Amino acid sequence: MGMTNGIQRHEIKLVEVNDAEFIIKLRNDPELKKHLNFTSASLEDQKEWIRAYKKREAKGEEYYFVIYENGAKVGLYRLYEINSISFTIGSWLFSKCQYKSLPIISDLAITNLGFENFKLPIMRFDVRKDNLRVLRYSAVKKPILFTEDVDRFYYILPTEQWKEAQDNILKFFRIDRYYYQDFKNELISSFAKMLKE
Repeated sequence: MGMTNGIQRHEIKLVEVNDAEFIIKLRNDPELKKHLNFTSASLEDQKEWIRAYKKREAKGEEYYFVIYENGAKVGLYRLYEINSISFTIGSWLFSKCQYKSLPIISDLAITNLGFENFKLPIMRFDVRKDNLRVLRYSAVKKPILFTEDVDRFYYILPTEQWKEAQDNILKFFRIDRYYYQDFKNELISSFAKMLKE
């Protein structure tokens, strides 16, 4: 998948073993890792995790994406715990991007795969209670608080609310709707090709 907004070129690909070093670097960044589960800094551990993930990918249980900007890896995103009624989004992590809205349109476009490609009625996600930035972002989607524990809030968003959630995000962050639509449609059309590569 490749898209350009006139200045930067953006691509989304499925994670491969050779992405291990990038994943370790991003997930162990001192600023970014504050709200993440522990990730080993061992390159071999990460490669082994990816090999196990690729088996889940082959079964259609999980999809882990790398997002590129101008050929450089800048972000990660994951759809996982895919079952007959729901999917979970997470592992949403980006280094600095030239196109500031890239993390947001990646979130929307990849989440859209769960609703449109897999035809699943419920999206799930959780946010750590001390991650105020993501809590504020998530609130714009108006999800339903399902439950909570000591550390996290757990949310669901039904498919009937998805269009409104997308519209809210696009409007709130003043994102070019035409670029987002092209980005989303290109991802949907290229997803099947990713699985064959």
